[in-house]
Amino acid sequence: MSPALVGFIWIVAITAIYFALDLGQFRPRLGPATIVLLALAARLVPAVVLPSGAIFDMESYRIVADLVRTGQDVYTHPDAEGRHPYFPLQMYLMALARWLSLSYDVPFPLLVKLPPIMADVAITVLVYRAGRKLWGPAGPLASEPVGMPPVPDLAAFAALLYALNPIPLYVAAYHGQFDALPLLCALLAWYWLRFHGAAAGGQLVAGLLLGLGVLDKTWPAV
Repeated sequence: MSPALVGFIWIVAITAIYFALDLGQFRPRLGPATIVLLALAARLVPAVVLPSGAIFDMESYRIVADLVRTGQDVYTHPDAEGRHPYFPLQMYLMALARWLSLSYDVPFPLLVKLPPIMADVAITVLVYRAGRKLWGPAGPLASEPVGMPPVPDLAAFAALLYALNPIPLYVAAYHGQFDALPLLCALLAWYWLRFHGAAAGGQLVAGLLLGLGVLDKTWPAV
């Protein structure tokens, strides 16, 4: 079976499971550790089977990484024109991935996908923790209409929906984009402001987290 076919079957299967969950076809009782492992497995399988990612983006990442490693200016070098329209944070992760790739003979696209994949898994954890604080072990969906399986733990269910959501899975593990990193920073800023904002320095920490997300990609500023 070709890698492309495996990748296609995988994303179709994940999408089918996601919609079955979302439409209430089944409500599995899973603990947070199991959900985190599912989120990781859902992303690592296509990242390993299809390590190439989007060709233009991966080539851009490689060019940027090589320029950073040789101490050249990413923003003015002619080889990098239009390749890195972001602030200077992600380029250092790209350079690290390139160095590891050359040092240990691991595919560069796979290594450069790992930070957004891990950020996606961290978002799954954050959704669960926020859900527990907002709703407790149950929540407003604990009582379902007749014939609908109950939600035993709304926080776990929300985390599972993100863990198996095909859109962030495709963005990070298939395409190789790193939007999960600024998204994680933005959500951490919200989480800290929502639950720790009254503490000394709470707003400052939230601002720093949001600024870190902007340093990776500008859209969290919106």
